[in-house]
Amino acid sequence: MRLINEFSEQKRAYTFCQLLEQKGIEALYELGKENRHSVWIIQEDDFEKARILLEEFYQLPEDQQMKSERPHAILKAPPTPMAKPLGKKGAYAHVRLNRMDPRMRGKNPKHPMTHFLLLICSLFFFWNLMQEGLLVKSEGKIALQTGITPLQQKLMIDYPQCLSKLEQLFKEHPLHSVDDISQLPPALQRKFAEADRCPYWRGWYEDLRAKVSKAPFQSSHAPSGPMFERIRQGEVWRLITPIFLHRDLLHILFNMSWLIFLGRQIEERLGKGKLLFLVVLIGIFSNVAQYLMSGPFFLGFSGVAVGFATFIWMRQRLAPWEGYPLSTGTVMFLLIFVLAMLVLDGVSLGMQMFGKTSLMGNIANTAHIMGGLAGVLLARIPFFAHNANYSK
Repeated sequence: MRLINEFSEQKRAYTFCQLLEQKGIEALYELGKENRHSVWIIQEDDFEKARILLEEFYQLPEDQQMKSERPHAILKAPPTPMAKPLGKKGAYAHVRLNRMDPRMRGKNPKHPMTHFLLLICSLFFFWNLMQEGLLVKSEGKIALQTGITPLQQKLMIDYPQCLSKLEQLFKEHPLHSVDDISQLPPALQRKFAEADRCPYWRGWYEDLRAKVSKAPFQSSHAPSGPMFERIRQGEVWRLITPIFLHRDLLHILFNMSWLIFLGRQIEERLGKGKLLFLVVLIGIFSNVAQYLMSGPFFLGFSGVAVGFATFIWMRQRLAPWEGYPLSTGTVMFLLIFVLAMLVLDGVSLGMQMFGKTSLMGNIANTAHIMGGLAGVLLARIPFFAHNANYSK
């Protein structure tokens, strides 16, 4: 086996490999040091013919040298101990190339942005947990039934003004349960009823439920009100911050597991800056979509996690040489999970339309679906292609 050439561009190396394959010359591709893309000739007798083809290759126009669309269909892994013979002379089992940037081989990658996102989500989770404990201690469990923590008020995509009025009423008139409102004087009951009926954006799901079932809105006949109240006041961070909040321990453990598993793969290939940019774009896209459909009461990183999975899946199809090690089974698991939740959510919505009890709690399936769609679209942008020259 002899080295025929080293290319500076991945796609040019793949195109030359494809040309050799078409001429019946067995060749192997290997990503070597300093991002050099090496092409090796398997049989010594083919080397001279391959050298002539290389000269002819460089005479081709630039676009012809970069025309390979599906190089992974004709490439084989370099003959390392990990590549097992398939029985055909010169053929090796296909493995994913470039699982890690070559400069990081033999080192322990730090994944600073992935770990930073993990830290932020964890800090916010325990901070919110502490605030919940203080609320229950000072105002009782009704505080969590009728309102949200100060951290959630600041970081959820919206906190309508009328809800702050209702929360203030509960603070001024402490109650043990919502049923205790009926024991209050009539004047106070009217104040609670007016505060509960104030309009705020409840989402298209609620509008659909009301129209199909011809039933009143869930919250005391309250109509939907203005959208993005806080964001229109300049609190633009709310577009992204819901992804850093989580409901309970199982919720954050599930999402952070996916963040570590998928985020590290992306950061190894794109760097910390592009990973953060990807998080922001997927997060905003999925958050806004979920808000439009169901109102402001949702949180969690799962929309971004699904976006990560579909991003990697699409990059595997478009540029298999980037070597994302995400298995088809993992993608199918996430797809089945999202579809199952979507079906249950639809059944639950149908039961509510006919006056039945909801089958399940609110799950941000719109964020899952739109996050996945955002991942597919962003993966097709050349800006998010693997570049081994990024700055760590």
